[in-house]
Amino acid sequence: MSKKLKKYFREIGIKAIEMGGTTSGEHGIGIMKKDLLKYEFESRGSPIALEIMRKIKRIFDPDNIMNPGKII
Repeated sequence: MSKKLKKYFREIGIKAIEMGGTTSGEHGIGIMKKDLLKYEFESRGSPIALEIMRKIKRIFDPDNIMNPGKII
C-alpha cells in the first residue's frame, strides 16, 4: 500500500473515531489498524483496555503462535 493511501486510511479512521465510530466492524484489527485501535481507546479514556486484551491473549496464546503481530 502506498504512503499516500496509508495516510488517507489513517485520516479516515481518526475521523470515524472522532465522530463516535470505531476502527473495527465484523473483522479483526489485523496489522493496519493497530495504531488506530490504540488511538480509539486512548481518546475514549480507556487505555487500560488494550493491556487487558494483551493479558488475555498471553493466557490463551503464551507462545504467540496464533496470528502473531495481529490484533483479532
